[in-house]
Amino acid sequence: MDFNVYQPFLDYGFVPNPAVIFPTVISNYKWEIFEVISKNYHLCLKDFMLRENLKRKSALKDPLVLQQGSFAFFDDSGHTRVENFAKNPRGSGRKLTEFMSLLKSFICARYMDIDVNSRTICSLLNSNPAFLERMNYKDTRPPSYRVIDRFDQLMTENELWEKAAYLAIDTNIREKIIDPDQECFLILDTTHVPARAKKGKVVKACRECIFSQTCKFRVPTDDNAGVLTKSKTEKYYAHKVGLSTISRSAIPMDWFVDRGERFDGKFLEPLLNQFRDRYPQFEITEVIANGTFGSKDNEQLTEQILGARLLAPVNPRRCKEIEAPAHGIKKITKYGQPICLADFKMVLRGRSISTKEYIWVCAKLHPESQQYDPEYICELKEQCSSGRYGRTYRTKAQDFPQINWKFPQFSKEAQGLLALRTTIERDIS
Repeated sequence: MDFNVYQPFLDYGFVPNPAVIFPTVISNYKWEIFEVISKNYHLCLKDFMLRENLKRKSALKDPLVLQQGSFAFFDDSGHTRVENFAKNPRGSGRKLTEFMSLLKSFICARYMDIDVNSRTICSLLNSNPAFLERMNYKDTRPPSYRVIDRFDQLMTENELWEKAAYLAIDTNIREKIIDPDQECFLILDTTHVPARAKKGKVVKACRECIFSQTCKFRVPTDDNAGVLTKSKTEKYYAHKVGLSTISRSAIPMDWFVDRGERFDGKFLEPLLNQFRDRYPQFEITEVIANGTFGSKDNEQLTEQILGARLLAPVNPRRCKEIEAPAHGIKKITKYGQPICLADFKMVLRGRSISTKEYIWVCAKLHPESQQYDPEYICELKEQCSSGRYGRTYRTKAQDFPQINWKFPQFSKEAQGLLALRTTIERDIS
């Protein structure tokens, strides 16, 4: 098997031990594909250092003069001396940052079961000699926190992390590790990332402004965060992230970030558009998502963008339970599924196209049910049905609009496809 996968542990068993995982990643991953990112990073680093030099020189007691990228200094005689800091004929100064070692540190730290950021990376390199040795730093000493934080800052501000992720995915597609011909299911889900800023806090310039209390145009420190409500008692000030992944390879393919309060169903259109534009070679037939994505408008949108069918669990919305709708039926849940007197959920056998009805059968006594038990004896069968296979019950489709008539969520095929949603839940966790 080829180990060069974006997430290297998908098709074979491994021991979930950090001492085993990260050495395997280091030795088997194709790190040379990130050489392009390395060149971009060093260009960004060069621009960053020039800007820092400019700030330092402008803060001197005798201010310098900037003219088209050159700095003018005045010596004691009053003559002007011009130096261009973009040139370095002797090659003096500090050595270039070891890009590949820093990149390996950030990627492999994810397998150490820690929250990956500049501080945790610095702590890990200083406290774990085995990890430091595998990262292959030239002087065998860990870089300073300032170097690590600057690396993460430049990679983030210049979108190099995103480019590296897309580069790895494209490499896997090109080498057929991800085979577009075998991928026909796209899975969508949302999660959240806690905001580092506090709600209502504005930038320093606005806080120090004399009009800060009355100004209507104050700039927040994090303008893309919002209040995400999980329940009545669970709320977060966070960013909401929509993810898309393919079912067979279980690899995140794309993402979309927005404010925490944005409704999950609104993430469908940008995720589908991004996937269509970036990966036209995939022929998706089913888009699988959670219940918040399920609506008539989203079904039409999925058909329009990808030519695929949207499959989501039943979203009851304002539907309510129906108590004792018929003889032998205890209730019909808000999801549209009948419950028998013995408290078993009835199984959807099929549909009647002519009468537009759903056909439900007993979960324990009907042989087409996965829960069928020929030795089961129901004590309430006399109150339910005298038939050999138990009660058969029909419900009208128009009375239960929460169920997708064209592809009912309670059918065997739909249940099998909806089980694929655990793929993206593992990716998120």
